[in-house]
Amino acid sequence: MQQIADVNNLVLRTFKKNYVVARQRKKGVCIFQVTYAYTNHARPPDDGKLREINPDVNWLTVGQEHILPKPGVKKYPPLPVNIIYS
Repeated sequence: MQQIADVNNLVLRTFKKNYVVARQRKKGVCIFQVTYAYTNHARPPDDGKLREINPDVNWLTVGQEHILPKPGVKKYPPLPVNIIYS
């Protein structure tokens, strides 16, 4: 939690108050949101030509990852984090 707060220029107390939905001792639970994006293999070609479908390549990838503020908190924005592929 300290590292996420530091990266986003927040005081740890502010982070806990506005982003942590449940706590137990020094551990906390936050709301984590992931959005996915299509890869180039899933989009039509830019030149408009047909291409063969290759099922071996990934068609989706992680687009964005955020820690969301607690429900009802509007003053603080979602915090970008990099958890899945780190």
